[in-house]
Amino acid sequence: QSPASIPALIDYAVMSGCYYTHYNGADGYMHAQTFTFLDKGTVVLGGNDALDEFTAVSSLSTVNLCVLPAQQSCNLSTLSGFAREGKVNTVLTSTEGSDGLTDAEQNGKHTVCFVLSGGESLDVALNEYTEKKWYGSDIRGSFAMNWGLPALLGELANPMLAYYAATQSATDEFILQTSGLGYTYPSHWNLAMLGEMVARLETVMARTGMEYLQIVDSDAFDPRLLSAMAQPETVKGVFYVDYNNHDRERGTILWANGTPIVSAAYCLHAERQDGSLERVAESINSAPTDVYNENSYTFVTIRADSGLNAQGELVYGGDTMAAVEALIGMLDEDVEVVTASEFMNRIKQHLDPAAKDTAAQP
Repeated sequence: QSPASIPALIDYAVMSGCYYTHYNGADGYMHAQTFTFLDKGTVVLGGNDALDEFTAVSSLSTVNLCVLPAQQSCNLSTLSGFAREGKVNTVLTSTEGSDGLTDAEQNGKHTVCFVLSGGESLDVALNEYTEKKWYGSDIRGSFAMNWGLPALLGELANPMLAYYAATQSATDEFILQTSGLGYTYPSHWNLAMLGEMVARLETVMARTGMEYLQIVDSDAFDPRLLSAMAQPETVKGVFYVDYNNHDRERGTILWANGTPIVSAAYCLHAERQDGSLERVAESINSAPTDVYNENSYTFVTIRADSGLNAQGELVYGGDTMAAVEALIGMLDEDVEVVTASEFMNRIKQHLDPAAKDTAAQP
């Protein structure tokens, strides 16, 4: 934690007896070495402002640790004392079998799922999400939107998890961000240690009501690696985003342990020409609508730092929910925007290779 962030986290460190350091060096290797004495799988709260995001997270990932961004998280000594009660995602309109529609009724539809970035941060979950351009938006609930929350929100600040559960609409769904008990890059971990962390993660996810996981990593879209994260008992689907090029895998779907791992097809991003409202809408509108075609399902990652300004332009720092609403207005009638659970249910229903193999048996 940077000295400039005091008093955030001080109270929690004192209460729980946590190791606390002001180390803010700009060397990724030394950053990792500072924490090698910790048990593997430990979650480090705070942040290193001297390092860029990727270096800070990857350095700790190489020594099998997670980081939970929490530089501005105050009063955790009090908030962490509340009982772990309540779950999100209890008001969803569809949690089983694709709204009850038959294959014929679904055919001719292109299915889209929007997931907002930024939910890996405890600071965001406690503070920024409630702003008007995000979860606090007046238009929230008028279309399907998926929000990330950190795994340990219920452990460290259950009243905030309870707030989301109480205010969630039927078109909101919460998924876990990002990649583990805290923000980490699974490809950097020892596989045995990763398995132990995922086992703990499953317990936490079951308590929160979140059944879908977003993984952010770099050049790691590989079923041999991701299978450790795709545990069907708790993790019913995985959304994959590449750190350096968010939609690098262009919507490809992998399967591991019977669980779909869906990569981002597009990224709504103010600073990318191919991430404009018009380009993303055009691409979706020209995509297939055959329910048995992998390309008929589109996961769009929405950058929380991008949104509309007063002139209706997609800019850095604009109104993100207004941008999503504008994008939906550009989509054709045969495009349907759904929650994460509905999105994954349709993919499982129509694309599951195990089901196809079974159907092919004499």
